[in-house]
Amino acid sequence: MTSAEPLVTVIIFAFNHEKYIADAIRSVLAQETGFGTEVLVAYTPSADNTAEAVSKAIEGHPRAQMITFDGRQKFSVNVLQLIGGIRGKYVIFTDGDDHWIFTGKLRESAQFLEENPDYAGIFHDAEIRSENTEDAAKSPQFRYYEKYKAFSQFNVYDTDYNAWDAVKRLVIPPGTLLFRSALCREAAGEFLHVSFSGMWMVHLFVLRRNKFRYRNECWSVYRNHISGLTKSNAHRSFIKDNIRVLRHMLKDPYYRSFRWDVYKSISREYELMLFSAETGRKRRHRLKIIWRMLYYYLLFFGSTLKRAMKNNW
Repeated sequence: MTSAEPLVTVIIFAFNHEKYIADAIRSVLAQETGFGTEVLVAYTPSADNTAEAVSKAIEGHPRAQMITFDGRQKFSVNVLQLIGGIRGKYVIFTDGDDHWIFTGKLRESAQFLEENPDYAGIFHDAEIRSENTEDAAKSPQFRYYEKYKAFSQFNVYDTDYNAWDAVKRLVIPPGTLLFRSALCREAAGEFLHVSFSGMWMVHLFVLRRNKFRYRNECWSVYRNHISGLTKSNAHRSFIKDNIRVLRHMLKDPYYRSFRWDVYKSISREYELMLFSAETGRKRRHRLKIIWRMLYYYLLFFGSTLKRAMKNNW
């Protein structure tokens, strides 16, 4: 890497984020690093004035630029092309409605990865700030996050985060993971398999032969509001994508080696779907979900029993 190349690439996704994007960009540009940082604001054509807000926020900052996604292409295709052109040794993705609150976040994270080549990435806890709580009834995802003040209140993280943690949906807070860009490029094609869970799938592929480090520090803010991507789209769509991801993992020899955990996670996703308000009351439809849930629970218990017998337990 030449001296002109950045050590870190920060990618900020901007879509209908007029109200928040300036805070997100400022929090990145305010980082005290001591090394080169490339800031790419990936703008998807929006219904509000996000583009103007981005242009104003990056004005006068030569290391920041806005890249407009092709609206005729799938979001995942645009992301894949963007990843192919990043220059930093490390990369981090964050959303335009979140922001960082510790100016040493990138410095300390990059320093850890420089000193610990056996880790693929490092992430941290995030504060949760809920907005427009009067509209909470419109979104079950909003109501879920509204109960907590930080991700560590509903996720128990060990210092090392491994593949089985990701399978169990131990959520990495959005906008917190700095990881090696070479590994990201290697797994980037996995974005194409799903619409909403692409980053999780990338993490799963990276973690096959690697691990992440967790820092018990709230260095960023996750904004919980009903217009966010995970709140404005059907909960059922996310569950379907999660199931697609887990089924895809079963094709990989590494994840088949502890497939009982994958089966259990799939069962839980179907359980979430069953009790989702979006599932409706059609008896035939609910019976179909129940059957699939029970099927994967049976696979889970069968593989667990087989493993126990093999180990003379």
